[in-house]
Amino acid sequence: MNRLLLLLLLAAAADAQNTCIECHDAQQAPVENSAHPMLSCADCHNGDPSAAEMEASHSEAKKFIGRPQPLQLAVMCGDCHKKATDAWKLSPHIEGMLKGDPAGASCASCHTRTAAPSSHSIVDCGEGDAPTKKLNVGATCARCHGDAGQMARSGLRADAMALYAKSKHAHNVLEEKEEDGASCVDCHNAHESLRSSNPASETHVTRQSATCGRCHSDEKVMKSHGLSHGLVAKFDGSPHARTLKDGAPSCAACHGPHFARVPGFDEMGALCGRCHEGPARELAAGPHGKATWTDPQSGVASPVNCEHCHGAHGARRPEAPFAAKTCGKCHEPGTKELEAGNQISDISAKTREDLRELHQLLDKAQKRGHDLGEGCEALAALDGSIHELGSLAHGVSSENCRRVRSSFERDARELKAQLVALTPDKRPMGWLPVMWGFLFAGVALMWAKSRKSAPQA
Repeated sequence: MNRLLLLLLLAAAADAQNTCIECHDAQQAPVENSAHPMLSCADCHNGDPSAAEMEASHSEAKKFIGRPQPLQLAVMCGDCHKKATDAWKLSPHIEGMLKGDPAGASCASCHTRTAAPSSHSIVDCGEGDAPTKKLNVGATCARCHGDAGQMARSGLRADAMALYAKSKHAHNVLEEKEEDGASCVDCHNAHESLRSSNPASETHVTRQSATCGRCHSDEKVMKSHGLSHGLVAKFDGSPHARTLKDGAPSCAACHGPHFARVPGFDEMGALCGRCHEGPARELAAGPHGKATWTDPQSGVASPVNCEHCHGAHGARRPEAPFAAKTCGKCHEPGTKELEAGNQISDISAKTREDLRELHQLLDKAQKRGHDLGEGCEALAALDGSIHELGSLAHGVSSENCRRVRSSFERDARELKAQLVALTPDKRPMGWLPVMWGFLFAGVALMWAKSRKSAPQA
């Protein structure tokens, strides 16, 4: 009984000391119904809640914070939520606020139920209707990212949320209510949300496969959607993955960053042709561009496309013996079509081998101090031959490929002769064996004489 009475007296004393609600009574109910009912005004705003006069309660000596500025807000929330606020301080959201841009976002922008947020109404993330729940994140981000005016001021696309809403990712989250669907924060990180141009961003081209791989490499998750879990691993081993820093396409380049759709068979030529213009042109003009292939699952017929030979994610180069195996899927052994494929594959493989040798010779000559400006230009021109062969191969014309190979061989022989003359092989000098022979004979003779002259016991 005495303990209960003490608690009641302490609570009454605390209420008597908190004079903030005499002027700010409208904030009392939102705080009590928020995630922070245990906090007093002074816990966030400092000041002196026991003072009777406003000037004293708002004392600078008590480090009073009125309406917090962005960095003050980071300090206030960071006292308890340090990890989250440290990440937020790195994000473009606070950059906008520091510049006075309305497109900036504070803690309250995402953690309240209303689009006109107040820090006094922060919602507990564990509540079912919390704006940060996976089912609600899309709508929460859309408060700003669906506003064309705000996005224009920030230099961002205004249709990102509209595209996401049409995607399979959103379908899984919003319609099927599946927790293994992807929301905004699954790819963008909830608090940092770095721009994709930032190498540290989860959506930077060099990190996209790892980000997508969180779900798309998960066998259980992919099986539930009828998808393969090995596609990311195939991409990671592809020429595209090895040259991402040089502008090769990432996951988003082919699938779209927000729509995330699977391109149709009839779209592959145009899609790959955005980067591989020559091969796409030759493919469309050649026999494969006129041929059709019927998808056994959908029954849809489409022109033979890039994926049939290269694979969508592995993007393999058709060099021997790959060409025979690949062409043999459609063409019977002994046919002229298969023979042409083998010839083109052999020409490509031999040309790459010759280029590797020329590059090694050039590197050796440069290390010996030779100035090879013209040689570098000649080799760069020869490097172009492999790209020309790559384009012509898609038209399946072995005659055109042999023409390029013939020209390449003539120029390559001339350059190789020049480089070999500058990098002769070092051979042991002819007199070295004779010298070693005399040396050993002399040692043997001295040993024999020492044995003969040694005193007898």
